[in-house]
Amino acid sequence: MRSLILALLLSVPACGEIFSIGGVVGTPLTDVTQTTTLAGINYLRNSTLFTIGPSLQVNLPAGFRVEIDALYRPVAYQIATSVLTSNVSASQFRFPVLLQYHVGKFPLVKPYAEAGLSFDHLSDLQHAAALLPSQPGAIVQTTHAGLVLGFGLDIKVPFIRISPEIRYTRQFSSDFQGISELNQAEFLVGLRF
Repeated sequence: MRSLILALLLSVPACGEIFSIGGVVGTPLTDVTQTTTLAGINYLRNSTLFTIGPSLQVNLPAGFRVEIDALYRPVAYQIATSVLTSNVSASQFRFPVLLQYHVGKFPLVKPYAEAGLSFDHLSDLQHAAALLPSQPGAIVQTTHAGLVLGFGLDIKVPFIRISPEIRYTRQFSSDFQGISELNQAEFLVGLRF
């Protein structure tokens, strides 16, 4: 019985070596929509530019790591004509699954590159019901995927790891008819234990 308890107590620190949990916060460098004018109607980006959510990492051998995030980002744009102005808003939930590779044997700072897929979902769509399906700005689809590439640094400080990174996502399809920005970039900072 003592050996079982001792084995369990000794395995707890090893779990910390395998799994890391924490959160990610950052700011998009590009918006989900583009500012453009189509058929005399102005479409103006209007999103609050922040990203936030929890993160889980699984450490693998040979400098590899798998990261899974659940990120929230508000989406908004404005439709303006000479007579009428209307605001459209939604919530974007992004679920990237990334494979990271850490280079170098530096003890406190480790650069890494990452690649993977992101699965996105739009919800809480407000004021887009009046748009015709073929009209610019109308919702095309609420769920889709994209390719993710990024690079960053893991910085170890006592009891926490700070990971600033630049992440690029290429969406495979549009959210909104004619105004979606398929190339998106973000600056993110991960805090993990």
